[in-house]
Amino acid sequence: MLFPPFVQNMKDPYYIFNDNGVHKKCLTASPLGARAMEYRDIVFYKTRPENRICDIGGNLITSMDDYIFMDLLTSDAKEDLHQFNFMTIDKNNLNKWVQRENFLITARKFLSDDKWKSLTKFNYLDYLIKVIES
Repeated sequence: MLFPPFVQNMKDPYYIFNDNGVHKKCLTASPLGARAMEYRDIVFYKTRPENRICDIGGNLITSMDDYIFMDLLTSDAKEDLHQFNFMTIDKNNLNKWVQRENFLITARKFLSDDKWKSLTKFNYLDYLIKVIES
């Protein structure tokens, strides 16, 4: 089974599936396997051009310049950041987003609490913060 790049946080247990191939037998045997497939299906569904519906405005996003898709930010449902997983956002609707400030506070706290680690110098969560606050 092939997985898209959907987890940018190396500290998340589902990072092992990120942009990776897994034998079906190994996936079935893994305690994380079923949930990983659910996440994979969500990403495949929500990122299709016809399904890029803004979670804020309800409109179809037709321009990639206006498109923000949040990956799996955290698989821990107890984390406040969890509520923002797999959001699709039209940049033109950011000023209407009632949870915008909450997202920014929550994401910054997640970073400052050292719950995020990037593979490269590019920090995806920091990038999201900058795009959403601009």
